[in-house]
Amino acid sequence: MRVLLVHNPSLIYPLEAPARNAWLLDRTIGEMMERELLSAGLTIVRAGNFAEAEELARQERTGAFILSDSVACSRIVLRRFIRSAEKRRGSVSVVCSLPTSHATDFASHVDGLNPTEGGAPSKKVWTAPFYFLRGKSSINHATPLVLPYKEHVIHYTMPPGLLGHDEETYAISDSYLCNVNHWVHVQRVNMAALAAYWFDRLRYGWWVGGVSWYAWRFLRGFPWLGGRLIEGLRSVSFRSKVHHSAHIELSIIQKGVTIGPHAIISKSFISEGATILDGAHVIGSVIGTGAVVGRNSIVLASVVYPGALAAQILMQGSVLGKNSCALTNSCFFDMNLSKNIRVAYRGRYTDIGSPYLGVCLGPEARVSAGVWVASGREVPPGALLVKDPGDIADQIGNIRPGEAAVIRNGKAVPLNEKNGHER
Repeated sequence: MRVLLVHNPSLIYPLEAPARNAWLLDRTIGEMMERELLSAGLTIVRAGNFAEAEELARQERTGAFILSDSVACSRIVLRRFIRSAEKRRGSVSVVCSLPTSHATDFASHVDGLNPTEGGAPSKKVWTAPFYFLRGKSSINHATPLVLPYKEHVIHYTMPPGLLGHDEETYAISDSYLCNVNHWVHVQRVNMAALAAYWFDRLRYGWWVGGVSWYAWRFLRGFPWLGGRLIEGLRSVSFRSKVHHSAHIELSIIQKGVTIGPHAIISKSFISEGATILDGAHVIGSVIGTGAVVGRNSIVLASVVYPGALAAQILMQGSVLGKNSCALTNSCFFDMNLSKNIRVAYRGRYTDIGSPYLGVCLGPEARVSAGVWVASGREVPPGALLVKDPGDIADQIGNIRPGEAAVIRNGKAVPLNEKNGHER
């Protein structure tokens, strides 16, 4: 059976690439989805637009799938939709759908998913442009095909004085679906894919790579105390270089990776040729091919594209584009203490449904030491953000021992001196 792949030419700012070229774990979304479509037994045919795809689908006696190449979904969602759609009889027009939940609601913001009535009265479901068409029906009248869905909801405590409540909720699932059209989606889809990877390995890894692998790693965690069990669940390539003092748990380390002394890698994906320097912490993040995490830096819930450098003391919820740099002592704000963060989207500011988000750097963009960037902001491709030279001391005035000094117009002068005169 065929799948008609419709190209979405819209570029994601500031990454300056269409969604199919956005990074997902260790390759682009386009490469990931095409691999999954082929492994599911579908033949890929490219279409210029949805109207052309509809005409081609109607020519197929058994029907055809129509998919925008901006859609990212987990393997289980793809295969469940294929199986369920093919079982339909007669003329069919259905769209892939997931029920409302913590995780799907989170992915829906900034038009990541479309709300649709899902059969039962007032029952809303989330859909993305992934259809099955047979006969003379149209995708404009597609009905939601709601797939089975389960998620594990995690509650973790927060300091009550931070945001006015003492608990946050986060959900993980083997199922995710998103129409990627903003850099926020790049960050969220990668976080969802980190969890789905482990479910997929158990479900599709067959005996050697699935069940037996988990049993082997479970035994490696004996005596299963003091965090040994979760430390046992990790996949480290024999062709990587990992220092013996590094701590790795629930993470994937591909070939050619170098991890320095006392580094901590937790719940992350480290792609080929990446370097994690001494003392760095990488938690719940995706590090692209050849990317570098600086010495003693902390990268949390972020996506670092191939060739990028993450050297901040702490970076959370951010996306670093290809070959971009966030240098030591620069800072990305990652929280709004009073309301949800809003991002620029199609000429307006849109609520992302959360008070947590960092910054996105375009390709080749650089943020130097001492620069602070507000949460939800985008640094254009190739931009260089530097600290105001007037705040950097390149001249030292006449300062007596023990006397306090400040920087004024690039010169260090006594604190009690103003405009060149004593107070």
